[in-house]
Amino acid sequence: MNNNERAIQTMAFTGDVAFSKYFEGLENADILSKEIIDFLRESDNVAVNVEGPISNIHPETGGRFCHVNSPEICGFLNSINATVWNFGNNHITDSGRQGVEESVGYARKNNCAYLGVNDNYSMICGSDIKIGLISITRNWKKLRTQDGSPVTLRSNQTPKIKEEINKLRESVDWLIVVSHDGCEFSSMPFPNIRDKYHQYLSWGADIVIGHHPHCIQNYETVADNKMIFYSLGNFVFDTDYQRKQKYTDNGMLVKFRFGKNDFTWEACPVHIDRKEMKIGKTETPKIFADINEKEYLKLYPLAVKQYVKTRRVFYPEQNSQNKKRSKLEWLIFDYRKRHDALHKALLIGRIRALFRPYRRSSHKAVVDYLKSIHQ
Repeated sequence: MNNNERAIQTMAFTGDVAFSKYFEGLENADILSKEIIDFLRESDNVAVNVEGPISNIHPETGGRFCHVNSPEICGFLNSINATVWNFGNNHITDSGRQGVEESVGYARKNNCAYLGVNDNYSMICGSDIKIGLISITRNWKKLRTQDGSPVTLRSNQTPKIKEEINKLRESVDWLIVVSHDGCEFSSMPFPNIRDKYHQYLSWGADIVIGHHPHCIQNYETVADNKMIFYSLGNFVFDTDYQRKQKYTDNGMLVKFRFGKNDFTWEACPVHIDRKEMKIGKTETPKIFADINEKEYLKLYPLAVKQYVKTRRVFYPEQNSQNKKRSKLEWLIFDYRKRHDALHKALLIGRIRALFRPYRRSSHKAVVDYLKSIHQ
């Protein structure tokens, strides 16, 4: 790509951001290394997944699984050139409907675009080169108003999503779907998520950026200049329940340089130092690899095997009844829910893992990474 021949539009994306729990009160602290700040500020636009509302209202229920950001976060977002605040996630209603409205208000007050709520599911950045963004979340029940209408654009609203993509496609050079979906702490996407993201590309999206798993996952280059980044992990996010899982202290920043007909990209891996509460650049984890369908089918059964162990750690945090389940009872639990795409993927993955197809994978570093979880 020759910068002298045509205009270039740059845009960066971060992982999950929430100044709650361990990061609470550190909005104005010097927590980012110079390398990270420079990486973000060099972009024309930066899109941040703001996990939870920006509000002074703290919920009476939900406890450790709720995330509310103080208005002080606005200064932090401005300092990293965050021009797009994505509120399309499962925590945006943690302070109720008023928290959603307050979040939108703070974005407007800071002259920043917001995305993902109040029917504002899509937007366009840039002038010479136009980049379209669409925010989609999983079908969480709590992302509804009191009258039952959805707060976000949810992944089960298939006709609406296709309509939004087709409509925006006509007005932009590049179209990016920002999706809050997948399984928390899973090291790779499961087939239901992979199929869903490929569907977005077939409808006209060029790139999919994934959030919610809270750890870095693989990416995939698809034909015709299309890409999927399944999960960028955490950027500013740290909780007790996350500290019980491996690799939740890592994240990825991704920056794109768009021309009219093609693009390049670069990544900046980040690490949360949980002793100093500082975030700096680190080495790229082995899981952040370009994995095609053939290799994915070999690797995902091992990822399922590791996720099953992860789930036994995390689910009891949410419901004490889960502590009583044995391995067999977890298997029966998935079998009874086999009509659900996730549980079906887990069952199939378990069966495929018995034959150990990952032994034939060329991604030996990824295999070692997956095996290291919960050793």
